[in-house]
Amino acid sequence: LSLKDLHRQPVGWAYVLVLLAGIAPAIFMLMPLVRFLFVVFALQMPVAMVAMLLLVAGLAIPVLMVIERSFGWRTLPLLPGLLLFVGGVQLFRAIEAEKPNEIQPLHSHVSYYLNTDDSVAVWASAYKRTDDWNKQFFPSPTNGALTEIYPMAAREYLKNEAEPIPVHAPVATLVNEAIAPGERVLTIRLQFLRGGAHLDLVLQPTEEGGMLGSAINGESLALGPMKTAQGAVYFAKVHGLPDSKEVELEVRLKQSSGLQLYLYDVSIGLPQQLVLEPMPAYVIPEQGRESNLTLVRKSYRF
Repeated sequence: LSLKDLHRQPVGWAYVLVLLAGIAPAIFMLMPLVRFLFVVFALQMPVAMVAMLLLVAGLAIPVLMVIERSFGWRTLPLLPGLLLFVGGVQLFRAIEAEKPNEIQPLHSHVSYYLNTDDSVAVWASAYKRTDDWNKQFFPSPTNGALTEIYPMAAREYLKNEAEPIPVHAPVATLVNEAIAPGERVLTIRLQFLRGGAHLDLVLQPTEEGGMLGSAINGESLALGPMKTAQGAVYFAKVHGLPDSKEVELEVRLKQSSGLQLYLYDVSIGLPQQLVLEPMPAYVIPEQGRESNLTLVRKSYRF
């Protein structure tokens, strides 16, 4: 068949309609899945949706190539023109449908970070552009890492200075210190008086290579060093504090090393006394672990 170029010959309209009908099952089976992935991942992970759309296009390409040769007028490629027109219409429909409302709300990303050591606070968003609601927190925004909060901060955020609020900082109390040959073991009680939902902590030994191990409530933490200008630090994030809002941290160090502990109380929601414009019905907090949070930092040295 290929030697006779039969696959390149024009085909009739009836054949074209049959081929178009053959594409329909792929569209009806896969497009709901594409829409589902858009709802689940929004724009945070577009690769999943694009992959499914490419799969649909890949299934249709051989059929569309045959159709395109016959669906034309003189030298004008009617099928590509029709698809371009339909795509433009769908694009404008999508833009119109994306306008936020109660059924399809706007996802707004913003969190409040407070450094109680230096009485410094910032609003931060992972998105470089503000929206209709969170623009109230960014009257004079800048881009930069959260170096006021995390010693190893590198990722850039949209930031704006915020008003420090009086809150209970997380408390770290040395419960026990044991000395073994070449080793120093600290047992530290961590208390979160604000009733935070999660905790972050950064461990920074004062001596290079001084960290030997750590555990929270008896569970070992597999932490790797993160390089900073002040030396290596070790970061841990714990989701879900117990009802007592108290955990026990054990840190094993070289005997000659001290410890700088950065402790973070993480709660869900923004400080309402700083929210001048309440969140309207068509706005909801963005998904993810860095949105709609109040984070309070306190550092300790042992």
